[in-house]
Amino acid sequence: MLEEDAEAPPPVYYNNVELGLIYNSEDSFKFGEYTGIVDEGFYADFNFNVDLLTPYDDDSTRYMEFYGTDVGLDSRSVYGEYGQQGRYSAYIDYDQIPHFRLDDARTAFVGAGTNNQTLPAGWVFGDDPVDNTTLQADARQVDVETQRYKAGGGFTWIPLENWQVRGNYHHEIKEGTETLGSIFGTNGGNMEASILIVPIDFETNEFDTGVAYTTEKYQLDLSYHFSGFNNRDNSVRWRNPSTCPGFGAVPGGCGAFPNDPGLIETTGPDNTAHQVTLSGGYNLGLTSRLSGSFSWGQMLQDDNFSAYTVNPRYLPLATPLPRSNLDGKIQTIFANLNYTVRPLSRLSVRAHYTYDDRDNKSPRDVYSRVSNDSTPQADPANAGSPNNRLPLPYSLERHHVEVDGDYRLTRMAKLGAGYEFLREGREEFSEVDTTNEHTGKVKLSMTPFSMTSGWVEYAYSKRDGDEYVSNQPFLDGHPPAHIANVGIDGTYENNPFLRKWYMADRNKHEVRGTVNYTPYNRMSLGLTGGYDTSNYDNTVVGLRDTSRLHSTLDVGINPTEDVDTYAFLTYERLTHDQVGYDRGTAAIVPGDILNPDDFWSLDAEDQVYTLGTGINVRNIMGGKIDITADYTFSFADTKTDQDAGANNQPVSELPHLKTKIHSFKITGDYRLRGNMKLRASYLFEYFRTRDYALDDVTLDTIPDVILLGNSSPNYTAHVFGASFIYEF
Repeated sequence: MLEEDAEAPPPVYYNNVELGLIYNSEDSFKFGEYTGIVDEGFYADFNFNVDLLTPYDDDSTRYMEFYGTDVGLDSRSVYGEYGQQGRYSAYIDYDQIPHFRLDDARTAFVGAGTNNQTLPAGWVFGDDPVDNTTLQADARQVDVETQRYKAGGGFTWIPLENWQVRGNYHHEIKEGTETLGSIFGTNGGNMEASILIVPIDFETNEFDTGVAYTTEKYQLDLSYHFSGFNNRDNSVRWRNPSTCPGFGAVPGGCGAFPNDPGLIETTGPDNTAHQVTLSGGYNLGLTSRLSGSFSWGQMLQDDNFSAYTVNPRYLPLATPLPRSNLDGKIQTIFANLNYTVRPLSRLSVRAHYTYDDRDNKSPRDVYSRVSNDSTPQADPANAGSPNNRLPLPYSLERHHVEVDGDYRLTRMAKLGAGYEFLREGREEFSEVDTTNEHTGKVKLSMTPFSMTSGWVEYAYSKRDGDEYVSNQPFLDGHPPAHIANVGIDGTYENNPFLRKWYMADRNKHEVRGTVNYTPYNRMSLGLTGGYDTSNYDNTVVGLRDTSRLHSTLDVGINPTEDVDTYAFLTYERLTHDQVGYDRGTAAIVPGDILNPDDFWSLDAEDQVYTLGTGINVRNIMGGKIDITADYTFSFADTKTDQDAGANNQPVSELPHLKTKIHSFKITGDYRLRGNMKLRASYLFEYFRTRDYALDDVTLDTIPDVILLGNSSPNYTAHVFGASFIYEF
């Protein structure tokens, strides 16, 4: 065959534009939670990817690229970049991220979703929601949703060999509505609460800049990051919908409370953050490298405080706020150092150290609060009032050391071992000053046959802490005069035998492994899994044991060049066992002997099954048709067993929490000609949940709390798509 008679290869297209329509059969916020496909009807399907390069015989190395994804939806993303390789580049981008949370929430507040919420005319006040006899009639449906809009751009410039300067800026707005719990009352025994739907209007500005110098031997990078957050609607005012039993000591009596003009709750203060980072690396030789980074930052918050109260029955106040704003400042230091070396041809060693310090320098003053707008401010002469509080500016310091290495025993086997040390220091305001955790691990990797490989690893960790002082937050959060009034026995708000799980002593065992088998180049099988268990043996009250078992089997088969198939099956089981104690109204202090009959327990088990399969077939009918199909099924079940103890009334097992989803999607492409094709798609999704905390729970089901009445989500969605794709 002559060279000129040889058939030319088909052209390769790098650019495409897709334009079409999507039809959705279902009205469901849950189905379109993060896409925006929430209503029945049609949506635009618009995507593009364009890369423009100079011809290969052109001396210029300029380029342009543009792409857009889901441009017709509320989850659209657009990006464009222009540059010259090795010289400079500049880009702009735009993203939207929706979150459609609730479409069945109901509320009786007039002005729900705004920062001023009142009660409807003729509202009937009551001690419990069931006493608000007009609640159901007054309630109306309100959507709970937010939308993020993020736009910005950046550049990279190479002014000289080995040098690079970069920068970027992004502006983000988050608007919509969210839920917020509102509380009115003096103590845990007479609280009245409502779930509000409040406005969200956040603005965030982020700026990054940096300069880098890179050679074959070493690299240096200096960067700066700024973040500024502005809450443009930072408070909400609402009317108390309930009467308030138990407020006899309040001036004016309980019956007048419904006539109060309202209460104010803030939704987050403005704040800024700055961080400077220096990082670098140095190649010590052919077999070793040293790298690290150092960051210093500050987080600042000086937004003006809201007033102690807007309730006129307590105005004017005898004691003003000690300052107009928090003047909050947190200083952060982060440093890490990494060293890798291969001292022998068969031995590799890695060492890593991280220092992470969060130093909260916010001032501490005594605040004479008006608790939940429901109690009068403390008399200035009464320094020991329980309403006088001090903030707890928590700090945290971490040291993390990790050393590990591996040694190749034979051509088919490698043995690894490692050690980790983690120290966390809280020093002030926490129950434990310092915890130390030691972890040792060993790993064996093997390739016994050319078609089989795998590894197995075992790790054991032990965490110990300093003395657990359960009343430390109380001691630090109240003035000394109040501590003197209540005595040391009165400072134990919680059971002194209770332990917070992240500071409690713990022993943890973990084993993980993977096996891969490739009998021939068109088939692969993999099995991964692991099991870990954590025991909090020194905890008397609190979390006692946890475990996690997980495994995945996956198979890939490619019977021909034009057919790919896959399948996987995953199982996960998690357990949490905790112990509680019913102390009634009795005070408990360290050293007390607890009655075994007053203990209760709760054991939770989560099981998740997931399976999936799919096929991709190309070049049907002489290359005109490509088909892709995928199916996924997942089922999750949560079981909770309870034992009330001998001295408590028996309780039954809680209903199971269940979630089930079937998802099937098929897509077919039909090539009209070399660079044009039609695409058709169909998605079926079936989603069911059962949640006893939501199902059959209406606005007035729970005493003392007015809810939103939303149910656990369920949907059956059919989504059809048709589009035209042009390639060039």
